[in-house]
Amino acid sequence: MSRKPGWRGALARGGRKRGMYEDRIDVAPLWIRPLILAMNLTPRVLAALFGDGSFVKLVVAVLDSVFYSFVMIPFAVRSYLRRQYGKRVWRNVEYGPRERNRLDVYLPDPELGHGRFGKSVILFVHGGAWYWGSKTYHALMQEVSFPDSTVVCINYSLHPHAEVETMVHDISLAIKWTHDTICKQDPAWWLTDSPGGAPLILVGHSAGAHLCALTLSLRCGLGPPLPNPT
Repeated sequence: MSRKPGWRGALARGGRKRGMYEDRIDVAPLWIRPLILAMNLTPRVLAALFGDGSFVKLVVAVLDSVFYSFVMIPFAVRSYLRRQYGKRVWRNVEYGPRERNRLDVYLPDPELGHGRFGKSVILFVHGGAWYWGSKTYHALMQEVSFPDSTVVCINYSLHPHAEVETMVHDISLAIKWTHDTICKQDPAWWLTDSPGGAPLILVGHSAGAHLCALTLSLRCGLGPPLPNPT
C-alpha cells in the first residue's frame, strides 16, 4: 500500500512548479500582488492537506474563478469609465450596415507631440469564441499599451446570427473605414517610405486574431474568395 506524501513533500513539489498567475505578478499593481500569491498558494495547500483528487481540483477551479472575477472588477470599472467619460474618445461610430458594425476610437494625447492621431493606428478585434465579446472590454488598451497611437476597437457580427463569411466582411469594412477616415486624413503623418499612407496595424485577441489572419489572407489572395454576405 502506497503512502501519501506528507504536507512538506507536497508543498515542496508545488513550490517547484510555477502557478498559473505567477508570470503576471511582476507587472501587477502592488495592491493586487498578495491576492496573486494567494492564487498560487491555495492549490498547493489543498493538495498537501487533502490530496490532488477530483474534488480538490473542482474546489481549486471554483476558487480560481472567484479570484479572477475579484481581480477583474476594478479593471472592468475603469474600462467602463474610460469609454463613457474619457476624453479624446469617438463612441459607437458606424462603419457598416449591420447592427454590430460599431467602433470606438481612442486618440492619443496631443501633448506627446505625435500629431492628432499619434505614431500609428491600431485596429483591434476582440475575442470571444466567435459568439460573444465587446469592444468595451478593451477601452484601456490605448491608455495602457499604446499611449502614443490611436486605437480603434470594433464590434462585429457574432455567431449564431452570423457565419465566418460575415465576420470577415465586417473586419474588411472596419479596415476600409479606418484607412479612409483616419490614416488618409493627416498628410504630415504619412511616412516617406510608405506612399500608401500612415501605418495601420491589425491586432486581434483569440477568435479576433483568427479573423484578422483570415481576413488578411483572403485580401492578399492566399485563399478562395468568400462570398460577399448580405
